[in-house]
Amino acid sequence: MQKSAGMKISSLPRPSLFALRSAMISIALLLIALVVIQRVEHRVTVWTLTHDLAAGTSLRAEDLSKSSVTLNAQAAHYLDARTDPKNWIALQDLFAGEILSARSVNKSDDNAIRRIVSISVEENHLPAHLVRGEKIDLYVTPVGSQNDILGAPERVAEALVVEGTNIQGVHTGVALSVLDQQVSSIVEAAQRGHLDVVGYPK
Repeated sequence: MQKSAGMKISSLPRPSLFALRSAMISIALLLIALVVIQRVEHRVTVWTLTHDLAAGTSLRAEDLSKSSVTLNAQAAHYLDARTDPKNWIALQDLFAGEILSARSVNKSDDNAIRRIVSISVEENHLPAHLVRGEKIDLYVTPVGSQNDILGAPERVAEALVVEGTNIQGVHTGVALSVLDQQVSSIVEAAQRGHLDVVGYPK
């Protein structure tokens, strides 16, 4: 007997809800795996700073730590840990935990010749716990031959970089990294009065 024209042809069975969920989970897992692979491929080892350093500081081993990070397209802007930046000069202020960028340090400061000048400062005339890499201003109070004060304190130089300190009794020797053109004024100030080292807020 011939089927009537109005009779519906049976359709294919629909996929079950379980099958749909399984397919969605599989796709999600695949996407996650692709993201993880991509992140692993872009993980690089870089240098990070262990503490703050002022511009002009010469980097030492204790200033640096290796860290594995994901930088993706930004990786080219940072210094790969296969490059050794020890004894390089900080071209800008650097901060603890910061990733060392390629433009923040150089083997030398091409724009300025630097010198190390040592000064002697009496106790209570410099910040407590002054350490290498800090930035300071230097003041002098002029005195006469009888140690009498001849005038108001004068700022000799600003934003100098501490390279080291050495306590000797009531005096502290402070080694400063300074620009070549600042040397004469600092040496002259040390000869004509009492020096004060003024720190910057942290």
